[in-house]
Parts: sequence; C-alpha cells; structure tokens
Amino acid sequence: KSLNIKFENINIKKNRINKEEKEYKYIEIANIDDRSGIIKGFSEKKYFDLPERAQWKIEYNDLLVSSLKGSKEKIALVDIEDNEDLVSSNGFYVEKSDFLNPEVLYAIFRSRFYELFIEQMATGSIMSAITNKYFQMLELPIINDEIQNDIQKEVQSYLENRKSAFENLELIKSKMNDMIEQIYS
Repeated sequence: KSLNIKFENINIKKNRINKEEKEYKYIEIANIDDRSGIIKGFSEKKYFDLPERAQWKIEYNDLLVSSLKGSKEKIALVDIEDNEDLVSSNGFYVEKSDFLNPEVLYAIFRSRFYELFIEQMATGSIMSAITNKYFQMLELPIINDEIQNDIQKEVQSYLENRKSAFENLELIKSKMNDMIEQIYS
C-alpha cells in the first residue's frame, strides 16, 4: 500500500558573517557531541582571529549538519539564545525549514535515513564530504503538524535530559579532579 508521502528539497541557509572587528561566538565541528547532539561550547574570538572556515552566521534553532562523512554524527540544534554574534564552521550545512520544525529536522538528520544518504552521496577519498549539489538533492518528507508536535516534544525532552546529564557529568569530573589534586598536592 502506498504511503502517499510528499517530499520537499532541503533549504540550506548561507548567511555569511560581516567583517566587523567584534567578538564572535564560534562553533566548530569539535564543539558538537556526536552521541547526544549537544553543543558543548564555543570559542570567543575577534573577527580577524577567527579561522578562515568560520563563515556562517547562525541563530537559535538553526540545525547544524556536518558535511563531512567522518563527522556525520555531528548534528545539533543551536540552543544558544544569545546569538547575535554566533558563527559556525563552513564544515556545517545550516538548515532551516519552512515546512518542518527544527526538532523534526534534528530527528531526520540523526536517523538511519540520513546516515544512508551520506554514505551513498559523499565524495572524495581523504576527507569525504557531501557537496552542496548532492545535499540539495536530499528530499525530506512533509509531516503533518500533529506528528511534528509529538516529535518536537520528544526531541525537546531528550535534549533537555541529555544536556542536564552532560552538565552533571562535567561537574562530577571537575569535583573528582579537585579531589585528586588535593590528594597529590
């Protein structure tokens, strides 16, 4: 039986940062936890101290999707609300959708569907990546609002719980390091 699913092509945002001498918050691929999809941090740098790959202006609820096959798990929703000067590496595609909410996009890109796509479409031998051309060929299902709302709630709950657990783990590690330092000093 046919599911009668409609598809839309992906929408890649390409807003370059302005060349202003001010502080930027820079997110690179290494800042994304590949298991949880949480942005673990960012570096703050003046424009002229940013690496050349710091190119995309991003904002709250943008989806960052690594273009590199070797970093295909590096997918995160931008949860930094103070995002006036937030930028990301050009190693990411920055996604926004007119028909899917950010949490649904997050779920799709963290699914086996995207994993298979990147395995098939990545080009290059040393650092295989998805080119713009192939990435824009990716078609995403149009999902009704009721199902999107259910997915949104589940993903938000998941991300909140993961972020809390991640913060608790960092606190425990810090306390452990302090105890070890006291013992050996």
